[in-house]
Amino acid sequence: MKSLQNTIEKLSSNKISNLDKILNKILKKYFETLQYHLLLLIQTNLIIIYFPKRFKIIIIFILYKSSKLNYIKPNIYHSIILENIIDKIMKNIITEFINYLIETHELLSIYHFEDKSG
Repeated sequence: MKSLQNTIEKLSSNKISNLDKILNKILKKYFETLQYHLLLLIQTNLIIIYFPKRFKIIIIFILYKSSKLNYIKPNIYHSIILENIIDKIMKNIITEFINYLIETHELLSIYHFEDKSG
């Protein structure tokens, strides 16, 4: 439950996912009421190993930076990515849980992140 709460708290309040039309501010404001429903939804999807196609849809808008003249270079573009908010919450919770397991059970060698630029 704490993972779900942390994930919801990290969301930007003034954003909305155009895919599912859920305003992040609503998730934050009504978290006490929604938390069990969201948790049930996420747990059920994980247990039955089912992720609806709707959760996986991502829309990307590519905008040109008006101040740039050469449109051949990749850094003159700005992308806006719209992702389903429920999918985003699920990914964050799963990532947090995997990180917890890795740290708790010391699954990575201390040399895993060693600097190899020497």
